[in-house]
Amino acid sequence: NALRLKPNDTQAFFGLALNTKYAARDNLLGTMGAMHSGKGVGGIDYESLCFALAKVFDDLGEPSRAMEYAIEANGLISRPFDLGAEQRNLDDLRRMATADAFSRLPIGDPSPKPPLLIVGMNRSGTTLVESILSRHPSVLAQGEVGDWPQLEGRLLNRMRAAGRPAGRNAALTALNREWMNQRAGELRALTDGRASGSYSIAIDKFPDNALRLGLVSRVFPNARIVHVRRHPLDVGLSNYFRRFTTGQGFAFRMDWIGAKVRLVADSMALWKKALDLPILDVSYERLVADPEGESRRLIAFAGLEWDDACLTPSKTQRSVLTASQWQVRQPIYTGSVSRWRRYEPWLAPMIEAMGGMEWIEQEMADQASLSSLSANRS
Repeated sequence: NALRLKPNDTQAFFGLALNTKYAARDNLLGTMGAMHSGKGVGGIDYESLCFALAKVFDDLGEPSRAMEYAIEANGLISRPFDLGAEQRNLDDLRRMATADAFSRLPIGDPSPKPPLLIVGMNRSGTTLVESILSRHPSVLAQGEVGDWPQLEGRLLNRMRAAGRPAGRNAALTALNREWMNQRAGELRALTDGRASGSYSIAIDKFPDNALRLGLVSRVFPNARIVHVRRHPLDVGLSNYFRRFTTGQGFAFRMDWIGAKVRLVADSMALWKKALDLPILDVSYERLVADPEGESRRLIAFAGLEWDDACLTPSKTQRSVLTASQWQVRQPIYTGSVSRWRRYEPWLAPMIEAMGGMEWIEQEMADQASLSSLSANRS
């Protein structure tokens, strides 16, 4: 309707491109292409136009045109991403894991209703996993509430105020059981305040919490973790083609995307060795190929009885406020698997930052070997 009233509305075109799949060129696409060539728009309107055109030409199977617009769109954005700080946090994690330091830290509340966290890279399939679980009547799906980043921020501010600045993992050595218990109570209260009825399992889907599991394990030692994994280059490409409205500073440079993918993968490998948390690895590729088998595995890991409603995640009634808002309303499909292959000529910076094709192939071999019957320390 907006485009009928105002055919040159680039924001409306962006919304249309994001929430539909283009099957053929049309007059609207011609209008938007002419606007792009004419440079008649600027600022956020032009940025949205470039991302929209990248999405449309990807839909149409024209990778050269799609990547041309994607490169231009990402070049318009500059947001902070401190890769050096993230690498130092990973170094701290590796050192502490090697020394078995996490097992000696105090723990907080062994709650009978611990949270279930869904983590991984952005665009790996975390929203789909949450939607499957959210269809169960005993589940409270909170979405990306950001409780753990906020708690981490309070912890790091506390350390700075005490004159002891530290990274997210090293800071945990300064905490005591009283602090942990207080924070657990606050988080439970926040969760209860979001519930409209009773629930058995509360889900926190914030992909970047993959970097915060040390804090999670100390506050809620009985928490459960679902780690969603997908082909690294499909994940990377999906981030590069997505216009994030806030944050995600890594997502606008291919080398930073590659570095972030590797950072999350290395962190999760260390957590699985260092923590006692039950962690279930879920392969996106396997999930879309066998929705019922993998959905049953998810529900069993959550400690719930099976419900057939979990097979229809597209019928979820909850609000979805992530970049996957359109996809999650669609039936599960395999169309995004191996998308990276048609864009491989442009992905060298991303591949190099991940550690090369050798690491990517090893990561995929590891994902392929995931047992369909068991979870890590479940």
